[in-house]
Amino acid sequence: MKPRMKKNRVLPLTVGVMLVFLLFTKSACGAGAAAVMGMSKGDAEIIIFVKGVEDGGEQLSVQIGTSACEDVSVRRIDEEPVPMRTLIMVDNSVSIPEKAREQIIEILQNLIADRLGGEETALAVFGEDITWLTDYTSDYTALKSAVENMDYQDQETYLTDVLYELLSAEYTSNPQNVYRRIIVISDGVDNKSIGYTKEELYTLLREVLVPVYSIGTETGKNNEQLENMFAISRITGADSFLLGELESLLDINSALNEDRNILEVKLKPEAEFLDGTRKSVRLSFESGQSLAVEISMPQQENIEKLPEETIQPEPAKQPEIVETAAQPSEESARQGNGFVKSAIILVAVLLAGSGVVLGVVFFCKRKKRERTFEPITEDILLDLKKADDPEDEKTEIIGAAGRESGGDTFLIWNSDDSYSIVLTDMDSPSRTFQMPLNNSVLIGRGKGECDIVIDHDSNKTVSRKHCRIDVKNGCFFVTDLQSGNGTYVNGSKILSETEIFSGNILKLGNVKLKFEVH
Repeated sequence: MKPRMKKNRVLPLTVGVMLVFLLFTKSACGAGAAAVMGMSKGDAEIIIFVKGVEDGGEQLSVQIGTSACEDVSVRRIDEEPVPMRTLIMVDNSVSIPEKAREQIIEILQNLIADRLGGEETALAVFGEDITWLTDYTSDYTALKSAVENMDYQDQETYLTDVLYELLSAEYTSNPQNVYRRIIVISDGVDNKSIGYTKEELYTLLREVLVPVYSIGTETGKNNEQLENMFAISRITGADSFLLGELESLLDINSALNEDRNILEVKLKPEAEFLDGTRKSVRLSFESGQSLAVEISMPQQENIEKLPEETIQPEPAKQPEIVETAAQPSEESARQGNGFVKSAIILVAVLLAGSGVVLGVVFFCKRKKRERTFEPITEDILLDLKKADDPEDEKTEIIGAAGRESGGDTFLIWNSDDSYSIVLTDMDSPSRTFQMPLNNSVLIGRGKGECDIVIDHDSNKTVSRKHCRIDVKNGCFFVTDLQSGNGTYVNGSKILSETEIFSGNILKLGNVKLKFEVH
């Protein structure tokens, strides 16, 4: 009896320890499941879509940088009139096996039939470009008809280029306050691309924060291509599915339906944070879950500063001096002081004389500046050759090569309208790019497309068309052309046309260039 009693005591203890262990394990696993699935920005607010939160987010605290954000609201996306927008992209090339095509039809029918109330879905096919079969709609009949009429083409497929251009046009340039996701059905991503590399696409995906779910079809020789496509899903925090390994096609619906529990976290940062720079945003939930994400803040500071910059000209306060001098003269006249009156008349005469002299000087200088360009004729060139005095006013002849093609040659008289920009590689100062700037200069690694070609970056972090520098009324501006790695001025990423000054440092990918104007 004693051994049996001992055994009975040990059994409850063992079971208790196992239960505690299981509860602890479940709690520990659940606490790390939250993930950011998307983001949208307005003029002064940020919306973050979070998946996997165990509580309702009622006690959520938000920290931007090292400061707390107080203006925060949380709600589930299924409480919105349009809870989500889903884009389904199907690779309709003939490389998709016949058996897989039948499965794809069934998957599409399951997806459009099992939509959340109010959810809008769009269907598209892609090869070298994307072709929209429907717009975003909740109309089941329209979506079903598009699925039934979808056909397959003998074509090349460039998912990297199609996705990059789609994200740039539809997501980066067209932000919306709704959760958006993409579902790609294809046999993989080939290494070949027309204009963009996988690395450029991966960089843009991390910036845009849009989940890309992928459904792969096997052909027997596309393992590498499938791995490339599934990598896109991993980067965006989305699931990937291989048709040959699914027990049921409805498993795809079950996984996608987890998005219905996503929380919409809306926060309004203080005005001091609205400067367009990237900042760390940390979300901490009552359940103990927390996550951090790098987000580019909305940029309002430039809008507020525009009136200050335009109210610069204040050199016309001289009339006030004349008025203050006139007041004592009227007072003295009333007092009948002849001596003061004579002195005032003398001062007025001197001021008038000075004004005439200054006017003549200003007029002469203005006339001199107006003589900017003068077409060169053969007679002028002959006179220049015969000139006895080489110390005449400095001139510079441009466009000499244009005479062979019938173009005019111009003589510049100290023109202020022609600029030359110089870009010096900070890591290799001997590498310098110099280019005349009349209107704009295009910079990138695309030979034949850009005015200044940056092709010495071995990692290819400079995009084909990376940025453009413009001159407007004597001021210089740089604009990022939706590059993969962004354009930075003095360490700050630019989101719109930004003024740049001589001596500033431009950063294109990994290449740092000192900008100078001559």
